[in-house]
Amino acid sequence: MDVVQVAEQVTPWVVSAAGAYGAAVLAGAQDQAAEATVGWGRRIALRVFGVRADGEETPEVLADVIADPQNADGVAALRKAIRKALLADPEFAAELSAVVDSKTELTFNSYDQSRQFNAPGGTINVNDPGPS
Repeated sequence: MDVVQVAEQVTPWVVSAAGAYGAAVLAGAQDQAAEATVGWGRRIALRVFGVRADGEETPEVLADVIADPQNADGVAALRKAIRKALLADPEFAAELSAVVDSKTELTFNSYDQSRQFNAPGGTINVNDPGPS
């Protein structure tokens, strides 16, 4: 198992979960409707950054990805945080390695003010209603 490769492969899952849930990605409650699509990304984010109480600040590296999931620097910083967490927790790394081996690739598309996340469990569309 190569931790660097596992981190590389699971980072898009966390980016998708961050895009789908926003700052609520670290909240204790779960949105069951999106769970099939971004559930692993959310689980990884929770494991890496921990559960956050309502109103508690989102870690900067994750907040940057929530704000702009297509920013390569933000995604690289997130990947580094995931890699560090995997190196610190070999059991978690092994679990994710097994998951990576069993999943197909997750893709992300952004269209103006909406985002689409495609995964083996289905597709989720997140639309930004814009200013009210």
